[in-house]
Amino acid sequence: MKRYDLIVVGAGPSVLSAAIEAASYAMIEGRMAGIAAAEYLGYIDKDELDSELKELDSALDGLRQGMFAPKNRGKSIEQTEEGIAISENLLKKGYVSDDEIERFPGVTHRVAFIR
Repeated sequence: MKRYDLIVVGAGPSVLSAAIEAASYAMIEGRMAGIAAAEYLGYIDKDELDSELKELDSALDGLRQGMFAPKNRGKSIEQTEEGIAISENLLKKGYVSDDEIERFPGVTHRVAFIR
């Protein structure tokens, strides 16, 4: 599996967080469009469409109210909704420091094989 790094020249943490937020919006709105198309083509009924759209609209609202929402910008947020401590380096400098990365779930260490 190849690994690709995203490098945005001249972009600080606020620009990167806006990009992440916009991508999340796009994914949710894409699902909404797909569900609407499924209903139009007869794969799901109107009730299921309404139920799914209500759930996805709630997800969009969650993004609007989350840590990057306009009302929360500039506030000190100490942890995510999942209870994970926020990386101060990520918010201020645009990267997660080595000592901070260890506390995130799913972090693993692999040994590289070099010939």
